[in-house]
Amino acid sequence: MSQTPDVIREIVLAHVLNREPDEKSPYAIDGHPSMWIVARCEDGADLAARPARAQERAGHQYQEVDGVAFQKLRDGEWIGQGMKASWHQFASMLDDLVGPEGQILRHDAEPEEEMSP
Repeated sequence: MSQTPDVIREIVLAHVLNREPDEKSPYAIDGHPSMWIVARCEDGADLAARPARAQERAGHQYQEVDGVAFQKLRDGEWIGQGMKASWHQFASMLDDLVGPEGQILRHDAEPEEEMSP
């Protein structure tokens, strides 16, 4: 399933631009922003994401970069801690988050419809 950061960014942005949000973030500090289900994980959870600014290390400092906020949920209940990452970091983590039997969803599909391999 490995995809480049540019492809992953385009997939997430296509969900944001072409579909209504599926969930609201559980974090009130950000004002409960909208989240879109972008993948169905092999463990039965959904992976929700939204564009966000993230911190990326540059030498001995951190810089703010374009990225994604994401978190898993199952049956409408959020699982674990939400995270933010650059698109590059998110792309490198996606296989582990979704699992080998998981599926990235098409942007023009409802969350129940999976993208063909």
